[in-house]
Amino acid sequence: MDVTPELQKAVQAVLDDTSVPLLSRWQRVADKLVEGGLAWRAKLQASSMLVHNHNRGGLGVSGHGCHLKGEALAKSGFDMKFLHSAVCFEISHEPSRLAEQLEFNRKLVEQASGLLAPLQGAERYLSVSCGHTTQFVKAVLCSCQTPVLSLADQTGRLNREALGRDSHLNEMLSEGWTWLVISSRAESAFPQLPSLAEKAMNSSNSAFTATMEVESMLHMQEIMQKQIAEGKEIDVEAVASEVVPVGTTLMQYSPFLCRWLEKFSDGGKFLTQFLSPFSREHGGNCNLGEDFWAMAAGRGTFAGNAAMPMVRLAMLATNYAAPGHKMVDGYAKLIVQADWTKMKSAKFQPKVNEMEQQLYECWRVAEKQLPSLDSVRTFGKCCIRMALHVLQKEKMGREAKTYKSLAEIRALFDDQMAGVAAALSPLQQKKNAGASVASLSENYDPLYQAMQQIKLELGMNYIMEDRMWKLVAMSSATLSLELCDLFEAESRDIPTVKAVKLLKATKQSAPELLPATICKNRDVQHLFAMEAMQAAAWVYLLKQAEKYEKLWNYICLDGTGKKAYTSVKIPKGGLMLVPSTDSPHKLVQKEPDKKKPYGFFKFGGTDFYILPPAIYRKGDGLAKPDTGSTCAYWWVQRGQTAGSQDPCCMEEHEWQVGKNNMIVVLQNSVPMEKHTLLTMELEEEEEQNSRPAKKAKK
Repeated sequence: MDVTPELQKAVQAVLDDTSVPLLSRWQRVADKLVEGGLAWRAKLQASSMLVHNHNRGGLGVSGHGCHLKGEALAKSGFDMKFLHSAVCFEISHEPSRLAEQLEFNRKLVEQASGLLAPLQGAERYLSVSCGHTTQFVKAVLCSCQTPVLSLADQTGRLNREALGRDSHLNEMLSEGWTWLVISSRAESAFPQLPSLAEKAMNSSNSAFTATMEVESMLHMQEIMQKQIAEGKEIDVEAVASEVVPVGTTLMQYSPFLCRWLEKFSDGGKFLTQFLSPFSREHGGNCNLGEDFWAMAAGRGTFAGNAAMPMVRLAMLATNYAAPGHKMVDGYAKLIVQADWTKMKSAKFQPKVNEMEQQLYECWRVAEKQLPSLDSVRTFGKCCIRMALHVLQKEKMGREAKTYKSLAEIRALFDDQMAGVAAALSPLQQKKNAGASVASLSENYDPLYQAMQQIKLELGMNYIMEDRMWKLVAMSSATLSLELCDLFEAESRDIPTVKAVKLLKATKQSAPELLPATICKNRDVQHLFAMEAMQAAAWVYLLKQAEKYEKLWNYICLDGTGKKAYTSVKIPKGGLMLVPSTDSPHKLVQKEPDKKKPYGFFKFGGTDFYILPPAIYRKGDGLAKPDTGSTCAYWWVQRGQTAGSQDPCCMEEHEWQVGKNNMIVVLQNSVPMEKHTLLTMELEEEEEQNSRPAKKAKK
């Protein structure tokens, strides 16, 4: 059944009414969908169920989490009455969205390393609640491996016959249980439905289960991105309160999570591309606690209030991967507050700084291979090894292995990443472009088969017979190449089936002859002539400023407020300020940013824009010397002081110096009393943050 205009309007009104509590809002939406024929209740088997890609903010389920859930239920006894809130969506009928949903579940299974049931192709629904329970039941049906000894048979697997002795679990395995099913048409009409349903179900369960930090941050990231897209300021407290249920322990320190996302997560990349899949890899069922997050998101965590985003990320990853004996009541305690304090001490600063630099370089390497799980794992291990090495706690980690230096850890990372790149490069291009299932025709297509083993892309260069060739056309039958040579031209077609054998991709650029104009303009003599003229113009400008060496008898400067005042009474036109600067390189021929101040100078018929010198900064009289300069031209305030009724006293004038030289100077247009603040009027466009090109007033 399609979404009628009346139903569209009614459901949207409920979705937009944020004054209604989350769970109540979802129940009202569900009732309206049932009335409109876009939702219904049905008894479904676990084998028909996948995980929705918006489940737990995109975190999905973890294999370890599913088996731990099964262990807890096995100890307390299974009771299907507690599955009354089971909600799922139909899989999409749109090919692109379906591919995305299948790829999401494929990655969950791959990351679980045998703990979750593989995709069978018969699944028709996507769960947004009861996900861990459902996937545990599927794992039992498929006799998956289990890390939980109390659930394992003699082969280390889940045994349906043994576990099915529980009558409720046996019914769940054989017949399934009742679900509220939402039509895929409803999801297409209201894309926020899965997220709303998942959050509502979480809020109803929050009194019985701990709220996970990573899952909450994924929801926070969604809200923050929406606020940024709408041009709003990020309200940390509001975002945290919208995501985390009231009354939970996490609510007390959730603003720290939001603050880390805002300030230290590289725009959320650290969370979505690394921390989320990495924590899922290690179970995803522990939190770090308020004391830890206060340091992870604090401004003063490191010496000199340094940001150190990579070190913060490494500390997070290390604690989320803490071994079982370092867990206390669901909180990781491998790294504690004292370790953060140690990082701030002067003794550890060289190591911490080196760690930040090394991890930054490692991240740039790993980032290119994301979302590859092997890349996530390799970078995660590097984070853990470096963090524990600096903290001298390597024996407490999962590896319990010590390293001689950060350089040794970096070398190991480089070796492992080289293996990741070599293993993934033929297929990764297609995976990154979007999930898809190869058709039968593609499996027989020589071009498709070749692209699984070598990157084939128009315009790329390849080595064939010790010479460089550029790929200019390709089909299932042939590849067309052109020789990359300075003086010789040749084209060649090769069979596509022989591409892997004949071609080797190269990153080398093709040889090319530089145009004569570039050679002439970049010749040393030409470049030197330009710099010589620039230097001559700068010296000339300084000499003109020297003519007014008695200037400081007439004005004084406020070193704190960066303002200029008259020292004596000055008649109209009695004060002239020349715009000098502190380097020849600050005389440029390209017009600067119009929002910033600059001067104008014509020398020998050539126009120069004058950039401001470094402003004067007072030293401490000891180790820190005075810096910068006091060219009065740049101390004149642009625009009236707030609340002042006095007109601006300085105006721009063209000062003609010789036949072909002209400087735009500032001159007082009215008489000035002693201690008058020097100001100049802004043009109308400049007041609107769009300063026009400098044009002098006659």
